[in-house]
Amino acid sequence: MLANQVQRRTVQVQCDTSYTTGGYDFNAREYATFEPEIVYCPPYAGYMAEYDADTDKLLVYKAGTEIVNGTDLSSVYFYVVMEKLPGFTGHTLAPTALL
Repeated sequence: MLANQVQRRTVQVQCDTSYTTGGYDFNAREYATFEPEIVYCPPYAGYMAEYDADTDKLLVYKAGTEIVNGTDLSSVYFYVVMEKLPGFTGHTLAPTALL
């Protein structure tokens, strides 16, 4: 039997009082101590977050629509989970939530 360890890092992101259209700056590589292959955010209070690996942004949605510029999201937070899987052969830095 061969067992390889999954590398995982989870950080809590607290949103602020003025969401910027196009998302919050978030570079997963800076928060993980490894090169993450999968990045996802469980939903919170009706909000969904999506990591865009091309722009290093964390976008926030409600009911499938991106939050409007200037919206106060200070009561919203997300756990951003970054993983590196042994033998993973999929796409790197998956930009969508897996839930």
